[in-house]
Formats: sequence, structure tokens, C-alpha cells
Amino acid sequence: MQLKNPVEETKNTLWIFGDSFSAPLSHKLNRYWSSEYIRYLGYHPSIFPELIARDLNLYLKNMAEPGIGNESIIDTISLNLTNIKKDDLVIIGWSAPTRWRFADGDDWKVVGAFETETDVLSKNTINEISANRVHSLYEEELFHRAEILKRALDWPNRFVYQWTWYPIQPYTLIHRIRGERIKDETQNQLKDNHFSKTTHKIMSKKIVEEFEKWRDINRV
Repeated sequence: MQLKNPVEETKNTLWIFGDSFSAPLSHKLNRYWSSEYIRYLGYHPSIFPELIARDLNLYLKNMAEPGIGNESIIDTISLNLTNIKKDDLVIIGWSAPTRWRFADGDDWKVVGAFETETDVLSKNTINEISANRVHSLYEEELFHRAEILKRALDWPNRFVYQWTWYPIQPYTLIHRIRGERIKDETQNQLKDNHFSKTTHKIMSKKIVEEFEKWRDINRV
């Protein structure tokens, strides 16, 4: 029988779902860019999930995976639904609707994040589907999914925050997060489009403030 972490038993949990913008810098699929950033700074900065968990004294469960699209994010949430307790906090970082997946052997291949090599689909087919995914209907599809997850997760005693780095049209349930990127902070010495340490600090402060407002309104 697997013993539970005593810290997990006494604290509420902060659940993080998303792609590379939410995943730890130490994640093996983030290291190709994060190692250069850490070397540039001279230290390992904290990202927004770690900052929020520290500020609110929460146990952190970061389920984000670099490179995945929204279908895979929904899958990950679905697989963890029964483990999310009523007083836990949930933050969902949606990826680009233009990022999509297809079955290849026993696993999924993702288009729009990493270089995709496959014999299942032709390059022409991949290019055609990718071009089609730019259509605004895919953003509407994402909004519908956000509504479903709000109903599934947003209990009276649970804070749920949905956001994206992708430039979607305005929508009340998904916050569009803008901010300084690593390429901006380093003046293009590092040509990386992920959020800088400053943006992570600002983002964590913003979400903590949103949580405190929610807590004040929903306090019994």
C-alpha cells in the first residue's frame, strides 16, 4: 500500500495543468531552453506555480507537460478529477488552439510545438490541418471546453483560474496573460518566447489577489 505524503495530508493542494508555460523549468522537455536561461541568470528562478504554492502555503501538484495541446490538457484533468478535493485550488493554462495531435502507434504525436516526424500523415496533410486550425471556430471550441470544466471543477469551495498565453479574442472565463518574455529580458541574447522571471512574479501576485477576492466573497 502506498503511503501518503504527510504534507499532502495537512495542506490543500494547488493543481496546475497546462503546457511548457506552466511546467517546471527542471522538466526534461523544458531543459533545452530553461538550462540556458538559468545559466544566464546565475540561479534557478521560481515560476508562478511555485510562488503561489509558497505564498498560500499549499501542496503543489504540477501536472503540466511541455509541448502538449488542449486535448491532452483536458485528458490530464479528467484523469485527476477524482483526486481533486473540494478545497483545492486549480489553475489551467490553456495552450494554442493551433496545436493539435494525432495517433501514431501507441501514442499521440503533437503538431505545433516540436518538430514532428511521422509516416502516418503526409506533410501536405499536416500543413493543411495546421492551416485550418487558425480558424476562429477553434477558439470557440476552447471556450466551450472552458465552460464544461468550470461546471466540473468550480464547486462553491474551490477556486478555479483559467488562463492562456495565446492571443485569443476576449472571453470572460479565460484570462489572457501578457508579459515580458525571456527574449525581451535578455535583449535577444536568448531567443526564447517563454515568460521571464518577472512575468512569473507578476502573474503569481495577480492570481493570489484573485484568489483572495474569491475567498472573501465565498467565506462562510
